[in-house]
Amino acid sequence: MPIAKLESGVELSYSDSGVPNNSSSYDTVIICHGVGFNKEAFSPLFPYAAQNNLRIIPYNQRGYADSTPLTPSQLEMTTEDSIPQSVDFVRDLIGFISYVNTTLVVPSKPVIIGWSKGTALLIGLASPGFLPADEQKAALSTFSKLVLYEPPGSVFGLPLTKDYTDAMSTVITGNDKNSLNDNFGNWISGFYEPGETKPYATSLTTLPAEYLASANEPHMVKHGFYWKLALSADDQYEVTKSALLNDNVKIGVCRNGKTAGYLVAAADAAAALGATTKVLDEGGNHFAFAHEPEKWLGQIWKFATEL
Repeated sequence: MPIAKLESGVELSYSDSGVPNNSSSYDTVIICHGVGFNKEAFSPLFPYAAQNNLRIIPYNQRGYADSTPLTPSQLEMTTEDSIPQSVDFVRDLIGFISYVNTTLVVPSKPVIIGWSKGTALLIGLASPGFLPADEQKAALSTFSKLVLYEPPGSVFGLPLTKDYTDAMSTVITGNDKNSLNDNFGNWISGFYEPGETKPYATSLTTLPAEYLASANEPHMVKHGFYWKLALSADDQYEVTKSALLNDNVKIGVCRNGKTAGYLVAAADAAAALGATTKVLDEGGNHFAFAHEPEKWLGQIWKFATEL
């Protein structure tokens, strides 16, 4: 598996669908994964990249397979550690974009898609003041658009919804990584009727076992809950608001119709700010890229091109 060696010394494992059809004018998509699931979650998209003239490059954040590991103290972070770690993760994204542009020599500035908690990296990148002004200005010149696919309510500082608390109440304070992973996975991968708090099916029981074995990293779930862009809910809201309303960034938020309530709440909050939002598929859920990869890729790429 290829490794991007950043100037910071951080190493990030990535996958690459490759140059489509020997094209010299393709588009590049970098994908940022969410909590507990790595770059392999997006492997079902690769067979459909060429027909969309796309080169798809998801990478593993620090702590995930074959990327720079987190130390035990970083995994068990304190509140005080959460912001510095988040700044590091956003800088990793900036470094990876630079690697794609200069080492892989792509023909145009990439589109960045964030999935789930991975959208927080895009928000940090786009929010004025999260990074030093000169650093952010330079970073904003390296990509073309940001697509936030199903961000969680936490990026808006929203209170937890009943679908989440019902699923997680028995393990939210526990340390059993497998129970935490299973409950979290069944919650976030559920198919929900609008307004319902219990899923009628989940991706963890309908996707192939070999796919889940390669894409799921249970030891990273707890850590994923705690890194954040701001310490208070109000400050987190302001960080996300400033990113979505940044006139210097083409950015949009999209979701599917059968996704969990906490993710729906986030998309609704984005719409309330006047951000560009869209429901891609009324029948899809959080893992639509794995269930119907050809359909999902066409839908999200169309959304990206319209930003």
